[in-house]
Amino acid sequence: MAENWPSDIHFYVNDTLLGYWTSPGDSGQGRGQFTPAWWPDVINQYGWLKVLRITEMGTFLDGQQLSDVTIQDIRMSRNEWTLRLEVPEHAAHVGGLTLYGEGFGNYNRDIVFRVYRR
Repeated sequence: MAENWPSDIHFYVNDTLLGYWTSPGDSGQGRGQFTPAWWPDVINQYGWLKVLRITEMGTFLDGQQLSDVTIQDIRMSRNEWTLRLEVPEHAAHVGGLTLYGEGFGNYNRDIVFRVYRR
């Protein structure tokens, strides 16, 4: 594991780039609280729980503005939504990306995607 292994994680919804966050690297030493015993110690164990919110005012990550992309900027077709996370080859920090769901890491939950309409 590499605590100093930054990675520029880009967030997209329906192919619209919302912005990116630079993960500092692997989050630390030791096993994830919910990581199963069969998961090897030499592989990432846990990371950070992030909350991405797209509003009429912009896109926010953990309450901090990530970009000026608003919900109106997202292309819609037939009420389908596609969430994509990517570390592009051209990024300044190409460290990688690991996703954890229920039963892994330190947050015992899957990815949650909610849409609220007014």
